[in-house]
Amino acid sequence: MKRLQTAVSSAILAAAFATTTIAADQKSVGAVKGMYLDRSQRPEANGLTFEVELERADGSRMTVPTSYEFHTGDRIRLQVQTRKGGYLYALNRTVQGADKGMDLVAQDDQQRPPDAAHAYTLLLGPVKVKSPGTQLVPDQKQAIRFDEKTGIEKLFVIVSDKPLDLLNGFDVATGQMRPRSGGKLTAEDFAALDRILTAAISNCDCAIPPAPEPGKGLKLEDAHGYGVERQSGIPVGVEISLRHSN
Repeated sequence: MKRLQTAVSSAILAAAFATTTIAADQKSVGAVKGMYLDRSQRPEANGLTFEVELERADGSRMTVPTSYEFHTGDRIRLQVQTRKGGYLYALNRTVQGADKGMDLVAQDDQQRPPDAAHAYTLLLGPVKVKSPGTQLVPDQKQAIRFDEKTGIEKLFVIVSDKPLDLLNGFDVATGQMRPRSGGKLTAEDFAALDRILTAAISNCDCAIPPAPEPGKGLKLEDAHGYGVERQSGIPVGVEISLRHSN
């Protein structure tokens, strides 16, 4: 997957992308949706709800669930709402083989030597998001495009009240991971990002709708994902997986 710059610019930030979905049953979606909408529940907690907006090569757009099968050349943006606003970041990472949760991704990092082929990519951030209202990220002048590389990948979306210590681990111009202390990527470079993502995801009551049943059409209200902070003041993170084929 690639992040495209403005239409005027020819610069393209590389980031391979592809994946399968984290399941959540409709009851869980309903429960977290109610928690997000009902401000009497955890009134101090931040949270987010999102939809995936798909833009085809012909320029047509539609809202799709995270269980949708994306194809090379597709472009996506996120329609995001938050409870309190904040700073939004989106990272992605290629996962080899079967889909894995963040805990297993971090486990793998502890068990193998640092490798740029398994590195995170910073797709977005920090993007200032406001509440109330829906915000398109990236905006109309940019998009995240599925490139020719298919496979399984993860998309991590974090909302924080304050800017995070993420940019030190990335080349902002390209979105690629870089050593925090110069030289080559180290195990600690990966561990530092793993800790930030694990803490944010662990602080989330999250729900992402499951794939539609065979033969049944998608209802637009089923396309929203939700996340609410368990402990206010700590960043909240949503872990999303997307399928990508040619």
